[in-house]
Amino acid sequence: MRKEDAREIIDRFALVPRGVSKRVLREICSGSLGECEALSAEHRERLSAILDEYRVRAAGLGTGVRPKNLPFYLLLKDLYPELNLQHMGGDQLSLEAYYRGLTPSILSLLLGIVPREHLAPSARESRMRASGVDADSLARCNAVFRREGVVRMSEVHQRWLCEWLGRGRAGKPLTIVSPVCPDYAAEKGGDGPFRFTFEGLNGGIGLAARRLFESLPALHDLFAGLLGNACSLTHRVYVGDFEGFSEQNVRRVGLDKRGFLEKLLSSRDAISAAAPRQVLSGLFCDLCGGAEGWLREYAEMQRRVEAGEFGARLDRTIIREIALARRPLYQRWFPSGGATEQFFENLVVQQGIEYAVMGKIISEHFENPLVLGADHHKMGYFYTLAADFPVVYLSRNYE
Repeated sequence: MRKEDAREIIDRFALVPRGVSKRVLREICSGSLGECEALSAEHRERLSAILDEYRVRAAGLGTGVRPKNLPFYLLLKDLYPELNLQHMGGDQLSLEAYYRGLTPSILSLLLGIVPREHLAPSARESRMRASGVDADSLARCNAVFRREGVVRMSEVHQRWLCEWLGRGRAGKPLTIVSPVCPDYAAEKGGDGPFRFTFEGLNGGIGLAARRLFESLPALHDLFAGLLGNACSLTHRVYVGDFEGFSEQNVRRVGLDKRGFLEKLLSSRDAISAAAPRQVLSGLFCDLCGGAEGWLREYAEMQRRVEAGEFGARLDRTIIREIALARRPLYQRWFPSGGATEQFFENLVVQQGIEYAVMGKIISEHFENPLVLGADHHKMGYFYTLAADFPVVYLSRNYE
């Protein structure tokens, strides 16, 4: 699990960090508690009882050679009988236990912070228990994802997906949102993938929507089977009309703004008519009051990014990787823009802000959203820059 994902879980569920746990356990082994200032008053009070229990258990073990933390593990077995405790040799013990995908610190367990029913012997099962999703359901989900070419999800998005399914099983309404790009001109060479030329804009079903439709029946059937009749599930597909707010982009495809909008409206209707399963289609900026609302949201997100509000979440290394991956596409899209690394990275940031704005608007407009994307999966990184919801990506059908 990535460090930032682990930190998010620790903070969200008030777990004791591993460093604090080790320090407090050393103090207990020495026979004192110290200040334990990093813990709450309630937890400090519980520590007194743990110290007494530790002394009793340690005394019962005698003075022979044993793993130094054995008394703590014996106490844990009383609290969590299903824990898998393994002696690794010497004074090393291994605890195979997971909570929401990570191994909690010993002190988190001793303090009873982790609910017994959510502790599991594997990271995957722990996410399922926390969300109420059973092993068979997750296996079905993974099998369909593999068959349909779903891109591997991060630990945190797997957990969010389980929680999303859990909310649906509890009767909460769920929404799948699929933003798709306009129907830019593209060509297909031989047996290879499509390649955008950006020589014009059509009014039909763009490449991202086309890829989405390939897997739509299987994914809809999957979610319907997993959720049953417990909740209502709505799928909305939105064409990215904000791309028509750029004079440069509109000129690139030989149109004016009115003509660009007419093509997008035609695509919206084509998507609704051709979808292999029921979807609601629209223009994305319908969600935020049109161009004025979008430009306001974009300016505010740009300000937050430039102010460094997102810190480590906006990783420059990832931006460089995305710029490198999308460079051939950008060179066709912006042929007169230059070819420096900085130019491509700036494009990634500009478009990343657009994705972050979409994520924010989606999270505010829908109670339990999931984004299902079919464009370049690396751009999905930005959807949750300022919002938390699962993002599932299909492998794309273009270079």
